[in-house]
Amino acid sequence: MAHTSDNGPAQKKQRLEAPAQMSEETLVDVPQDRTSLAPGPVSGAPPSTGEPSPTVVGAAKRSYLDELPLELLATILSHVRSPKDVLSLTRCNKHLCATLLNKGNAWIWRRARQECIAGPIPDPPEGWSEARLAAFIFDGGKCEVRLCKNPSCLGNFKKGGALTLQGANRAMQYIATWLPTLENPDLIGNPYLPTQKIWRRSDMLKAVNDYNRLVLTDEGIADYRKRHETQIRRLAPYLALCKKLVEWSRVWLALQTQVRMQNVTFVKLRAAEGGWNFQDLIETPTFGSMVKSHTNSLEVLKSSDYQVILRKIGPEIEELVTRRAHRMKAQGYQKRYSDIAAHYQHMKSNHQALSSHNIVLPSLSEFRRLPIIVILQQKEKPNREGIASELRERSIADLLRHDLQKWTANAKSALAKVLGHPNWNNPSSKVLHPVDRLTARFLCTRCNHVSRKYASDGSLDFAGACQHECLGPTKKSKTHVWSADQFVPDQKGIDVLTKVLAMMNVDAERTKSFPKDTALSNYFQCKSCAVPVIMDLNRIVGHAKRHESMELALVTQTEANAMLTHPYAPGTYALLTGRTNEMKKACATRSFVCRHCYTTEVHASSPSHTDPAQDPASDADGVTCPAEYTLPAKSDKPTKSLLTWIGLVSHVKSKHGIYHMGDEDFYRDRTSTARAAS
Repeated sequence: MAHTSDNGPAQKKQRLEAPAQMSEETLVDVPQDRTSLAPGPVSGAPPSTGEPSPTVVGAAKRSYLDELPLELLATILSHVRSPKDVLSLTRCNKHLCATLLNKGNAWIWRRARQECIAGPIPDPPEGWSEARLAAFIFDGGKCEVRLCKNPSCLGNFKKGGALTLQGANRAMQYIATWLPTLENPDLIGNPYLPTQKIWRRSDMLKAVNDYNRLVLTDEGIADYRKRHETQIRRLAPYLALCKKLVEWSRVWLALQTQVRMQNVTFVKLRAAEGGWNFQDLIETPTFGSMVKSHTNSLEVLKSSDYQVILRKIGPEIEELVTRRAHRMKAQGYQKRYSDIAAHYQHMKSNHQALSSHNIVLPSLSEFRRLPIIVILQQKEKPNREGIASELRERSIADLLRHDLQKWTANAKSALAKVLGHPNWNNPSSKVLHPVDRLTARFLCTRCNHVSRKYASDGSLDFAGACQHECLGPTKKSKTHVWSADQFVPDQKGIDVLTKVLAMMNVDAERTKSFPKDTALSNYFQCKSCAVPVIMDLNRIVGHAKRHESMELALVTQTEANAMLTHPYAPGTYALLTGRTNEMKKACATRSFVCRHCYTTEVHASSPSHTDPAQDPASDADGVTCPAEYTLPAKSDKPTKSLLTWIGLVSHVKSKHGIYHMGDEDFYRDRTSTARAAS
């Protein structure tokens, strides 16, 4: 449905503007604008010697079309099949735009309109130029249900965009005189009511609102009609034009369908002659663009057109087929790559089956280097099929299990050498391999990094060392081949675990896990710290890196809580660094207290029950601290410093020199936070 406005019948903004008024039947040549051509000689430059000038990379190609005299250009344009071609040529450059939009050359547009292959196009309405009419008909843009028969567009328009008013009222008597209706009611109208008028809902509602607003004022109906006088005068001829365009478009669309079918048949014949695939032939840059341009211009392809570009088609099809083969090969490789990753994750989740076969999975990058996996990755299959089904076959599973067992045995031997047990061999099945013991801890010398799973320990056990992948800023650093030579023993972690096992009366050579009852019911006190620091078994290895030789004491939970101002909460650090929205909000609150500062202040203000000079307890660094602690009365407690999470991390680093915090270094005091907020 077309729009009307005060300035003319079409509301659509055009990019074509005509220059000053000139005679319409004379050829008017316009001085060329050289900005669109290749650079010419600069004023004052030496004259040309006839020598070929060097090629300028990126220079614009010279357009010889705008070098033609206007008479020859007009002769060429007299053979176009519709104004659509003249419109396209006008938008090529500034010179052609200025030439063809000159009113003195409007007859070129008129002749193209009158001699259109689909039949003469109706004359433009009052106030319209020939170029504006051509743009109105052939330009793209948002569908306004003018000549569109797209089912989705029509359905949406019929549901919410169209408005049919039954009966008449006083407002409609005036609005209908200037507001346009749907020019083709057959699209969505009632076939039994051919005279039914359909308006665009948004336009009609706006017009009714304007009418009601004016009636309530002193403007009156006469002034209302005067305001829309131009639209009233132009509505009838404009609707007549739209209805003629609807009829003309039916012929155009039918002819377009006919030409498209003929051109498709022509392409199929040429593909059969050359032994090519139809889709390959029509996708070639040269021939494909020719087919598209001919179809858009309603021009049937001929053998003479095809012969001109025949020598280019063969190489283009060959390049197209080669590129497709490479693309399919890459897609197949990527599919196999993702199938291997999925199978690796499936095996990783089935830890019990791996343990029963004495297998420890390597990292994914090392898993891809296994012999059977390399063969499957390089195996090319038709139609980009994957290898997920092959990986589940018994024969492939047996080969993969054999490769993994061999890799695990080699890793055990190499890492045992790192721990100081080269060529270890013990016939007793009750004696654990050195890498399987609880005291086996490793550090990577290449990246000095551990995964999130081992962040609390700061070092790796045997399984963690096997699955370790170095992180780095470059791609090369992420593809290092795994080697046991990159690991060294975590001596501090090994020493402290040896002490812990001795406290629990556990034999490291024969026990694979810590006693659950002892680990769950007891905590450990670090006697090397200046304040009472309590931790659980999971923080022993990580905390040991703060001291040269860490001294421990096994305490019950009751004894531990008596030493602290706030109970120890294991797992708090991991929870707060979990990056959930709830934890982000919690980290932003001032609710965290540093145990090192607050515990020191509390015990500094409490009465001492022992003489420090007679009963000192010294850590490895020579710092003395009381061996016995007594909590002060509640009223004697100093004021706590409540910090945000970021503030706490910064405080612990700067004041206490702790770069890897743990659960033992802080606690969260929600009571003080709520009291401060109230």
